[in-house]
Amino acid sequence: MRKKNMEALLPRILDLLSHTESNAISGSDIMAYTGLTRREVTDLMVKLRETYPVCSKVHDGGGYWIATTNNEISRYIGQLDRRISGIKRTMALMTEHIN
Repeated sequence: MRKKNMEALLPRILDLLSHTESNAISGSDIMAYTGLTRREVTDLMVKLRETYPVCSKVHDGGGYWIATTNNEISRYIGQLDRRISGIKRTMALMTEHIN
């Protein structure tokens, strides 16, 4: 989908996003409502994060929502940090196989 068309969907996606983690909307549902690909949904969430505290989760059914408290944002940052640590560990282990 063209960048211009994706940008036009930002207000619609904002309307889909809940303000509670328990009502997070899945990427698959956003794809179904908008016709976007998974990559396009991810790219739009990055764009929305420039203005809104959009959080996501992969556990408990996954999904996206707009954080309403600093605590939610901090927990999300912690989740990202743990994922980064896991990725770095995997990279180090895989690097050992080629050295």
